[in-house]
Amino acid sequence: RGDGEEIASRATWARYALHEDYHDTMKVGLIAAGKVLEEMYGATREDYRAYVDTGPVLERGWAAKAGLGFIGKNAMLISRRHGNWLFLATILTRQEFAPDAPVRKQASDFADVGLLCGKCTRCLEACPTEAFAAPGVVDARRCISYQTIENKGIIPRELRAGIGNRIYGCDVCLEVCPWNRFAVAGREVLLVARRELAGLTVREILALTPARFAEVFRKTPIKRVKLAG
Repeated sequence: RGDGEEIASRATWARYALHEDYHDTMKVGLIAAGKVLEEMYGATREDYRAYVDTGPVLERGWAAKAGLGFIGKNAMLISRRHGNWLFLATILTRQEFAPDAPVRKQASDFADVGLLCGKCTRCLEACPTEAFAAPGVVDARRCISYQTIENKGIIPRELRAGIGNRIYGCDVCLEVCPWNRFAVAGREVLLVARRELAGLTVREILALTPARFAEVFRKTPIKRVKLAG
């Protein structure tokens, strides 16, 4: 088998999936932030609650309102400083703070979609399954991330060609964003890479037993879909 054939048969993952599970690693940082609340403001553990993509919180909307960035046409939060390769976490607290100003004065409760996107539509045009119903509006039924992570049933046949070898998530609408020229690598202590996963082929993954799956994907976000997923 030639190198080209081997590369073509490799599984494609969302970039974050090739690191230890961010739900766990980022939680360490939130615990430390909670300690700051306790020390600086006299808060108790009953005065705040932390989420890492686990609670019913629209993180990107609140992040835009708090000035961390704006909602792009790809429906992601885009930071002028970091691009849109971001993880978002939330601490809800009873403590009162003076809010930071948003990127620009917003006309809506959260953020105007595409506030600093200009005429760029790269993300909308690049989506392999045409999942954008409108700028900032994702039709989850066509989204590769939904179909390969959340959907517990059969992936619709008409989407399969666009999905290709992507077996867990999709980064296309992030990858093409021009704001990523400002992106820098995150701290390794919070984003421990699992580089050995990148070379797995689809055939190798199909051959996994439940025990081997649990071993290979231990501590990664991929473990949550289980072998059947």
